[in-house]
Order: sequence, then C-alpha cells, then structure tokens
Amino acid sequence: MKRIILFRYHKEFEVCKQNINLLRQLNPGCAIFGLFGGDVDNTPPRSLIELLDGNYILPFEDPKFKWKNGDLCALDWFEKVGHELDFDTVNIIEWDLALTKPLDEIYAAVGDGLGVAGIMNYDYVKRIDWPWIFRSDSRPLWKKQLASVKNAPSIDETKIKFSVFGGIQIPRSFLEKYQQEQPQPFVNDEVRISLYAYLWNYKLTDVGLRTNPVNLLTARSHEYGSITDDKVVAALKNGAFAIHPARAVHTFEAIFEMLDEDSGSTN
Repeated sequence: MKRIILFRYHKEFEVCKQNINLLRQLNPGCAIFGLFGGDVDNTPPRSLIELLDGNYILPFEDPKFKWKNGDLCALDWFEKVGHELDFDTVNIIEWDLALTKPLDEIYAAVGDGLGVAGIMNYDYVKRIDWPWIFRSDSRPLWKKQLASVKNAPSIDETKIKFSVFGGIQIPRSFLEKYQQEQPQPFVNDEVRISLYAYLWNYKLTDVGLRTNPVNLLTARSHEYGSITDDKVVAALKNGAFAIHPARAVHTFEAIFEMLDEDSGSTN
C-alpha cells in the first residue's frame, strides 16, 4: 500500500516545520504535501515549502469553512492536484498533531477502510447531545445533509458510527467516490465522512490516537498549548505515540536520544 501525507496547516510555521521534520524522520520515503488554509496575506515561508513535496493553497476565503470542512478541503486538493499522484491511501495530519511512531505502525490494522482517532456510536452522541447533529440549530442541517445524499432514499441514522476527523487515514477509492458524490457542506467533516463511510460500507478502525489513555492530549484541559519537553518525555516513556496540541517547538531529536539512553533501543 502506497501512503502519502497531506499536512493541513494555516499558521505557526516554525511549529509546522518541526512537525513536518518529525514526520520525515519517522516515515522515510513517504511524500508529504501541504494543504494550506491560512490567510493569503500570511503565506508560508520558503523554508517551510522546501520541506514539502508540494503545497496547495486552498481557494476558500472563509476561515470557518476551512476549519469545519476538512474533508471538502481534502476533496478540493484531490480534484485539483491529488488525483494525478500515485497513492493508495492518504493520512491527513493537522499541523499541531505530533505522532512519534511511524504511520505504518500506527495504522497497521486499517486495511482498505478508514483509520480514525476515535469512534462514537449513535447512542453515545445522542447521550452527550453532540452539537453537530443534535443542537437545535444544527439538527435541520443534519437532515438536509441526509436528504442531499445521492441514490440513498432512506437512511437509518441510528446505525451510523461517527468518527473523529483529526489524524484520519482515507483510501484513494473513498476520495474518488467523494469526487463523484460532491457532498454538500451542511454539517461538519466528522459527521459527513462518517455518513458516507456507513453508506459505502467502509470500515472505520480506531487507531488509538484519542482513545489510548497514555497519549498526551490536553486540548480540553487548562494545559492547552503548554506541553513542555519534560511532559513529552514522560508521556513517551509511558507508551504515548500522539501529542496534541504540539504547539511549542520541541527538541524531538534530544527527546528520542533521552528515550534511547533509558531503553537501550534505537528509534
């Protein structure tokens, strides 16, 4: 299976360079393409562009649209650029997600389906009153999304398993079907991707980015954005392989050296 990486970013270019270099270090031979969704007046520097095998600037102006619709941004890239590339699967990696193991290892069990950071069944998202489909203003949009699906007159939404979009792995065949479908932007990427995976019988595999309890995930805590090298070392020693948000410039080479010294192994 030939893998490529689509690096989704819009700011904090020094952090982006660090996380691209980390992806290069752990995934030699895997092409990395940029998906830039930032302000056109603040385009990435040449030093960042040179780290990529290609860089696509999204044509959409609305920042909220780009934030909410990562799947449609990836589809735009695929239609304009990606369809000409030789690949079987693409990993969409956000700029502030640092993965400290090779993608071949993290996504080994995915096969021809979609690899996702977490899976939620319908009962769970209903119980937590998931805002993307159960909030009073979003419920009509979800119904419009369901009604917009081509060649699917009846959909039992209770059977859908919903995924997390961040860190997703998508097979080329799914993007090709997405291109034919041209999904409408009524809901967000997580809901829409989950809907079509269900309709097209693509298996979702939880690769543990969000559900592995030792991963260093602080996006919902008071520590947001304050992950230090010491915290990274402690988490990796405990078996973590995902760090989010990785919004500081860490010294991953030194971190890996410290881990090697402790374990006697080689990364």
